Amino acid sequence: MTLVDGPDGSIGLFRRGDTVYALRNWCPHNGAPVCLGPVSGTNVSKGGYEVEHVREGEILVCPWHKWEFELATGMSITKPVKKVESYKVVIENDRVYLVIRRLRKRKNVDTTHD
Repeated sequence: MTLVDGPDGSIGLFRRGDTVYALRNWCPHNGAPVCLGPVSGTNVSKGGYEVEHVREGEILVCPWHKWEFELATGMSITKPVKKVESYKVVIENDRVYLVIRRLRKRKNVDTTHD
């Protein structure tokens, strides 16, 4: 994982094979530096007391409270209504570029003329 500066704080870059994922380094649960957590898998119930470890290398685990997020989307496994902000990544000539779009505030303009 590599941290880079972004418009709203740091962004974590995670390389998995030929793919690079970019997530804002801020946990929506409690503001933790989520990108400093480990990347692993998640456990799912197989029924009863049995669990299976799945999706190894696809899940980012928050270092503070262990919330789990998908690297590819930022979606929370722990609480699906929560999400870590993710960014589009473009790789050209072995260089990694982030696509960061900022919404512009609309300004009401009076278009009537006297």
